Amino acid sequence: LGRGVYGVAGGLRFAAGMEGAGGGGFPSIETFAEVAEAGVSSPQFTSLCTWLVSELRALCPLEEDVSPACGPEDVETFQIEMSGLLGELRCPYPSLTTGDVTARLRTPENCLQLLCESVQELVFWAFPEHRMGRWVKSSKPRGWEPCRAGSFGQATAQDGALR
Repeated sequence: LGRGVYGVAGGLRFAAGMEGAGGGGFPSIETFAEVAEAGVSSPQFTSLCTWLVSELRALCPLEEDVSPACGPEDVETFQIEMSGLLGELRCPYPSLTTGDVTARLRTPENCLQLLCESVQELVFWAFPEHRMGRWVKSSKPRGWEPCRAGSFGQATAQDGALR
């Protein structure tokens, strides 16, 4: 996955001081697991999330933005910004979208789910020909637009292959 995204998207880079898969480029799944284990109060976690969002913003028009937490006082703001972004993307996962905003990312499992869903969203927008191929093979839902935030729901509505 990492090398494919890096090759096709042409220049995804991770500049938050972590090594990516294959000696550079996109972070490995092991890196994702380590960062998720460190949790939302970790600068590495918020930096990785911020980087994924910045890459996604380069591919998809988003109103919401996310800033990394520079210290413990910024963690709540980061969580609120991520909540707004997930709402804009129409994330279907209740563990990431419902309940107390500051409690959603308390577990490593939820942190890893957030990272994985962010990558899936990034892949969805990085491969427009793949995305369009899915829509051509099946009927488009009413009101569907080719470049609109919220592909979480669009991908699962058709065939679930990205989930």
